[in-house]
Amino acid sequence: IIRQSGHNLLGLVNQVLELARIEAGVMKRELVQDDIISYLKVTVESFHSLAAAKQIELTFLAPPSMFAMDYDPDHLQLIVSNLLSNAIKFTPPKGQVEVAIEIHKDVKGEALQLTVSDTGPGIQDQHLPFVFDRFYQADDFKDLKKDGIGIGLALTKELVSLAGGEITVESQLDKGSTFRIK
Repeated sequence: IIRQSGHNLLGLVNQVLELARIEAGVMKRELVQDDIISYLKVTVESFHSLAAAKQIELTFLAPPSMFAMDYDPDHLQLIVSNLLSNAIKFTPPKGQVEVAIEIHKDVKGEALQLTVSDTGPGIQDQHLPFVFDRFYQADDFKDLKKDGIGIGLALTKELVSLAGGEITVESQLDKGSTFRIK
């Protein structure tokens, strides 16, 4: 228990430090050009045992079997881990979490869209504008607050912005939430 608590605390400290680096303008992106679909698949698969322990069905949908692009693997891993951790934490047993990839074409070329959806309790409308704020936690989930301090989504948004992307959230009470990154 002490080792796990220490590991969790180290993870939180590292996230706070990442936010401080972004604010200070010293965060460096280390881009690789590689198949992002296979990287995302491996990242999602690392959450299967956590989902199974909560009796949650975790699926990965990626119609393109391969998509080469520039990305920072460490930043992408943090983004996906934060979104999946939250989705699994808030989804009740026998629920579902889905990660879907789509490729969209526009005037700038092709863009990847990553969607993480869950069948959790959803987020009330009045809380949606604040979910990406640091240390923000909705009062609705007091029993789950012990598992975080509200910096994961703030860090996720900053990392997505640093990569030139955007993140949005949609939610319906008693139906779940959907986070989209383009």
